[in-house]
Amino acid sequence: MKYDKLTRIFREYFSFTRSERRGIFVLSVLLLLFFVLNVVVEHIEFQKPEDFLALQEEIKAWQNKDKKSGQLAGLSLFDFDPNAISPDEFALLDLPDRIKNNILRYREKGGYFKTPEDVRKIYGMNDSIFASLLPFIRITRQADPEQHYREEAAVRQEYFFCDPNSVTDEEMVQLGFNSRQRQNLSAFRRKGGVFRDKTDLQKIYGIDSALFERLKPWIEIVPLPEVGKEKTTLLLVELNLADSLQLLRLPGIGPAFAGRILKYRNMLGGFHSTGQLLEVYNLEADRYAQFAALVTADSSLVRKIRINFAGPADLKHPYLRREQARRLLESRQKEGPFTDLNQLLEKNVLDENTFRKIKPYLTCR
Repeated sequence: MKYDKLTRIFREYFSFTRSERRGIFVLSVLLLLFFVLNVVVEHIEFQKPEDFLALQEEIKAWQNKDKKSGQLAGLSLFDFDPNAISPDEFALLDLPDRIKNNILRYREKGGYFKTPEDVRKIYGMNDSIFASLLPFIRITRQADPEQHYREEAAVRQEYFFCDPNSVTDEEMVQLGFNSRQRQNLSAFRRKGGVFRDKTDLQKIYGIDSALFERLKPWIEIVPLPEVGKEKTTLLLVELNLADSLQLLRLPGIGPAFAGRILKYRNMLGGFHSTGQLLEVYNLEADRYAQFAALVTADSSLVRKIRINFAGPADLKHPYLRREQARRLLESRQKEGPFTDLNQLLEKNVLDENTFRKIKPYLTCR
């Protein structure tokens, strides 16, 4: 009887349903897996975390190594004068090509670096590159742009034919005139003076024999028109100050052309060169030749456009297309004010032909 009772108790506590047996089987499998993993994991070698301290020390030592000799931030540098370095020497200077090209273009357009800090203004130059470059910049040329232009013209012999009755201020700089000589020649023309012979140029106060002898082969005076006895009474007409009555005194100019010249002068903001008269509607070269020696244009009287303050209406100019004016405004808004007119070229705001024509009418001030 006791045996039957024990058997019943055993069956009550140790008998399992089908679902319970499945649970026990799964649990047993899991326990077996945990046991095996616990044994295997002791024999696995995990990768230790890298110690970057030594690597950082090596990088720091490499950056500081040969700092004076120019191995700075990956750049191989040496002392150079940005106003005088040749393109071949520039090729040896380890700088981004876009910066080297912009420096050379800046020089080609008449740019001059007076101080090492001026190099910072080059488009594409950032603070890190400039900081690396600054210790190697040496300005050795005389800090005189006019002297610089005269030296460059003398080296390359960039002379050209000119007529002292119509030569512009910019052309005089390229030919080697200093500021006093240019002012005296312009004053002579404004007062009605006319150059009839090459030797008349020596009458201008400040023009010495050395400058005259150098320019003599390049002086070409357009003959004055034959007007009989009135020839000696003709005076030069300053295009930027003349009214219609003064223009009517010129050979070949009637009321229609006088009106067109005044209208075009107003659209341009003044004439910086007498040759711009050929842009006046229907004014042909043969008509211009009749009075070319009797007109002059004082470029100092030209009305300038302040590109850092100008709006869309201010940028309406015969030499400037609407799309170019829009690019100028967008560039100024995104990158800040312009510090040098040559940035209009460097930032591809204007093409070279447009820039050359409109430059006399622009200022960053």
